[in-house]
Amino acid sequence: MTHPVPASPAPTVTVDVRLANLADLDGLRYVGAAVPGSVVARYLEALRRQVGADRLAELTACKARRDGPATYHVTAVSPPDLRVDVTAAWARMVRRPGLASLHLYGIGSLRTDTAVTYYIIADSPAIQALRAETGLPPATLHVTLGFTPHDIYGRPKGSDTHLFGLS
Repeated sequence: MTHPVPASPAPTVTVDVRLANLADLDGLRYVGAAVPGSVVARYLEALRRQVGADRLAELTACKARRDGPATYHVTAVSPPDLRVDVTAAWARMVRRPGLASLHLYGIGSLRTDTAVTYYIIADSPAIQALRAETGLPPATLHVTLGFTPHDIYGRPKGSDTHLFGLS
């Protein structure tokens, strides 16, 4: 199985990230990497142009209640995937020196009858390789920009959800 092809032939931005054990404000633990706010700011501005300042404020406020204000990350291993065997292997991996390149593409979105989520579509060959090493399937990597009233889980956030790029 391969991971989804990105929304465009070349990433808009590539940033080097370091994997770490992370937790949200509700205490859910996962493995991921912080993405600098200075990088995310360009995507937030593009989203603001599409949805308006008031809607963006609502979306980012909901995300801030989960993750904290002005923090952004890519999840490499989600809480449901952190089985005992996977947790031990990833604990060793986050101690490895070096960074992983994270390729950022356009902005995508998922909707349900009651919720909407916006995110940066992302990919990382290094993270996908580490997932494969630990027996996990490929993931549709993304950086959540905002949601309301809750995030949407359990559905891929890949290139088929692409709405627009940076302009």
